Amino acid sequence: MLKVNCSRKEVIVFLVGVIALDLFFILANCPLIPALMTEAPLERAYPLAAFIRHQLDLTTECVLATWYSSILLFGAGTVALLNSHGAQFAGWMKWLSRTGWVLMGCVLIGLSADEVGQIHESLAHLSNAIGEAGPRREGAGDWVPILLPFIIAVALFMVLFFSLVVRKSIVSMILALSGLAFWSTSIVFEAIEAGFWQLNLTPQMRGFIEESCEVIGTTFLLIGFVLFYRKQSGESALSGPSLVAKSEALRENSATRDPTHSA
Repeated sequence: MLKVNCSRKEVIVFLVGVIALDLFFILANCPLIPALMTEAPLERAYPLAAFIRHQLDLTTECVLATWYSSILLFGAGTVALLNSHGAQFAGWMKWLSRTGWVLMGCVLIGLSADEVGQIHESLAHLSNAIGEAGPRREGAGDWVPILLPFIIAVALFMVLFFSLVVRKSIVSMILALSGLAFWSTSIVFEAIEAGFWQLNLTPQMRGFIEESCEVIGTTFLLIGFVLFYRKQSGESALSGPSLVAKSEALRENSATRDPTHSA
């Protein structure tokens, strides 16, 4: 089994760091902060502040915030692949678990590459260029109707997988399903931004909710996967080794020290 050894303290520091970065980027994009609602006045008076604000904008492509979102997806995908080496299941559940985690990891790492490469934003233009299914609207959210069958298929797969495999750790399953719910909300707001549905919100608020839900959803998945990995490794969530592992270690230690102990 491929194993990454991390202490309880290291895991907590890592997860707290991720949550802190999430809060930093989300607060930096909050449209309720007037100074962050528009770049033009900032750029004229404080060019450096405008540059920093631009790099932290979750709704803009090819900036630091986009890279951070991509890193979150890549991290969640990597932990999913690590979970595929778990030995917690037997029989057909073992193969279901391994196949599911590999597929999950590939999807998340693919989304990480897409986040940086802006692949899904180019699908409507590509469809129009090759003349498939008539002319399509090009703009924010134009990819939603194109990828809708894939989105539904992946969502159903994740729900079933979390319910069958990840339920071995209730906390991990709740976190994973919550992450999926936040992702779904993000896609809905992307469709609203594209004009497929109407909602009486400012464009800044719609973009803020959409991107925040995406970041929070990925973080929930990452935390859920990390906790599940620790459970598979014989460690309970954010505590140290499990009671069984501790008992075995104590038994072996006392057997080694006891000179009267026979094999």
